[in-house]
Amino acid sequence: MERWALRHANLVFGHSSRVIDELKAEGIANTKLRLNHNGIDLEAFDDAAGEREGTRRAEQWRPDEIVFATVANLIPYKGHVDLIQAFARLAGNLPWRLVLVGQGGPAFTQQLRELTQRLGIAERVDFLGGRADVPRLLKAADAGILASHQEGFPNAILEYMAASLPVIATATGGNFDAVCENQTGLLIPPAAPELLSQAAVLLLSDPLLRKRLGQAGRRRVESTFSLDACVDRYEDAYRGLLGNGHHHG
Repeated sequence: MERWALRHANLVFGHSSRVIDELKAEGIANTKLRLNHNGIDLEAFDDAAGEREGTRRAEQWRPDEIVFATVANLIPYKGHVDLIQAFARLAGNLPWRLVLVGQGGPAFTQQLRELTQRLGIAERVDFLGGRADVPRLLKAADAGILASHQEGFPNAILEYMAASLPVIATATGGNFDAVCENQTGLLIPPAAPELLSQAAVLLLSDPLLRKRLGQAGRRRVESTFSLDACVDRYEDAYRGLLGNGHHHG
């Protein structure tokens, strides 16, 4: 059904460069393809701007802790095991906290909790489950991290950038489109806890780097990944199609 629909469509949208490449491999003509990245509403992140200290107190994050947040459901391919292993490598005297936002099945969640206990970092890892106040949490964090083994185009990275956070992400799928290496964040190979750990140390130990990457990320999300920009690209594509005489499709 999907292949039939793709072949007969006047326009086919992909939300990352990798998805566009896959559509080309399926035989979809270049003339039909349009890249349109996801967009997010930045207003919620701006509304949460003044709540940092209150949020940190409410979540019991110490003032001196560098908080790394990951927004991803607890599913094995999202790389939480790699994350926990990476942070277990960090020097004990560095004040960090790892915050996991997202829901997961009881068995896998318990497996992750036991891993933090076995590696001796349980008191530094928060399992927050699903939360409706992600913008508020991210505005109170210091860095965003996504360790997925595969991705289409993750809104989580856009949320990190909207909150002016530097990003650590795996070099896979749409992450390449979202993160500008060494400009808005750091890209590392998937399933590489040691390299993930090194990237975390880099951000942990350099507040100026965190600020520079975070500010650049915010500018990038405003110019390229806002909800308005996304809608504008769809409207332009549809207008172009109608202008070419395709009134039915």
